[in-house]
Amino acid sequence: MKSLIFKIFSVVAGIGTIFFFGSNSGRRKEQNKQLKQEHDELQKDITITKKVNNLSFSDKSSFLLSKQRNKNNK
Repeated sequence: MKSLIFKIFSVVAGIGTIFFFGSNSGRRKEQNKQLKQEHDELQKDITITKKVNNLSFSDKSSFLLSKQRNKNNK
């Protein structure tokens, strides 16, 4: 009798473990996907910042004005 209870408990625990690791794996994949997207956006921001920092004052002003116009048009 004890061996049957132990087998049932082992099967239930095994199934529970499989579901736990499966859901944890799915969450990790989604988190990695979100982190990659944030990283790509950050890299774009860095390249824009580098380009703007190399501009002269008048070019910076023109750039910022065009960005503001584009923002207002949306």
